[in-house]
This record gives sequence, structure tokens and C-alpha cells, in this order.
Amino acid sequence: MARTLAGQLFDWLEARVPLKAAIEFAQHKQVPHYAGSVWYYFGGVSLFLFIIQVVTGILLMMYYQPGIQTGYESVRMIVVHVKFGWLVRSIHTWSANLFILAIFIHMFSVFFTKAFRRPRELTWLTGMVLLALAMGFGFSGYLLPWNTLAYFATKVGTAIVAVTPVVGRPILEIRTDRPIEAMRVLDTAPGVEKTSLFGTAVHAVLEDAGTTATSVAAMLRAKGFTVSNIDRVAPSLEDVFLDVVERAGAAA
Repeated sequence: MARTLAGQLFDWLEARVPLKAAIEFAQHKQVPHYAGSVWYYFGGVSLFLFIIQVVTGILLMMYYQPGIQTGYESVRMIVVHVKFGWLVRSIHTWSANLFILAIFIHMFSVFFTKAFRRPRELTWLTGMVLLALAMGFGFSGYLLPWNTLAYFATKVGTAIVAVTPVVGRPILEIRTDRPIEAMRVLDTAPGVEKTSLFGTAVHAVLEDAGTTATSVAAMLRAKGFTVSNIDRVAPSLEDVFLDVVERAGAAA
């Protein structure tokens, strides 16, 4: 009876989707001579990790609230209060890192085994497009927790983009490049740590050509802090930052 139902279901699907043709193709598909090596499996490993990303990402999306004001607190709520939220987030984080590693291993294995040659040129090109998309998703996703680590990692990444010839600066200008507005936004971000003087240093040291040591020191003094290094001759932003960090360590 079960086989009859299964056969009827297969026939119903076959009338609408060419399943037999797909099965026939899979049974006679030729694979490279190195298919027995471990490198051949990283394409499937990448797909498996991507599926984990999709499933865990959907689960996290049910509780995560995007935004500077709500991002950090929603992540903290997921980890602390949602049942098994810490586990889902950890799986999502680790699978994201392993996914990037797997696709790079897969890319290099395809390259060094010359599997990109005819008739697989389009497969190689579409794979490179998928690699760029994966890197973009990984980079943008790193900022979602809106904590100090996420902010500075994004800051470093955008600085790397800025030095790319020709296209770097136009891409970078897509984001907000006003230092005062950026300070105001960070000042209200719950995830950017505001403990002692270190939090103020985090808010102060921003990437912008118009930000000077004098303007940073003025902002720090306005918040009630004393900056000794600013009294030195021609102080730099690094001087101000190191001074504040040292005071933060002493106050902790």
C-alpha cells in the first residue's frame, strides 16, 4: 500500500517536474578524478553550512530588532532570556566563520586542480559571484550585534575599502561620513561600552580627515574628563586615545 502511494505520488510529481531526467543525470554524472580526496567535499560542506546559516538566521530574526538603539539589547535578550537562544546564536556565529573558511578552501581546491577549465567556466564565474556575496553578508552581519567589537571591526573593514584604487572612496562615501553625527549616534548605542573613560575614547576616535586631536580633546573636556596629553606640542589622535585608555585602566 505504501509503495502504491509512493508510486502515485512520484507519478504525480513526474507529470509536473522531470524527476526521472534529474535522477538519470545524477546517476551518470561524471566527477573529477580527485573526487575521492577530501578537497572534493568542501563544496557540499559549504552548502551544508549555508543551510545552517539560513535556518539559524530565521530563528534569530524572530527576536532580533535591527537598529542602533535596539540591536545590542535584542541580541542580549536572545542570549540571556530566550530559551536556547545562546545555542542558536553560537551555531549561527560559528557556522558563519566555518562557511567562509569552507568556500575559500573550495575555491582554492577548484583553482589548483584546474577544475575551472572548459566546460566549467560559467561554474567558476558564478562561484566567484557567490563568494563575493558571502563575504558581503559576512561583513554586514558582523555589525548586527552593535557592540564595541562589531563597530571597530566594521571600521577597519571600511578603512580597507577606502584604500582600494578608483572604487574605494565612492563605495565608502555611501555610509555616513559626518564625525559629529557619528559621535551622536555612537553616544546613544547601548552596545558601545561606556564604562569609565574608555567608552568616551571609543566615541571620540573616529575615522574622518576633519577630526583632530584638539577637537577630540575639547569633546572629552566637555564631558568632564581631563586630557593631559593634549598639552603636549602637536599632539596626535593616538596620544589622546592612549592617554584615555591608560586612565581607563587605572580607574577600572
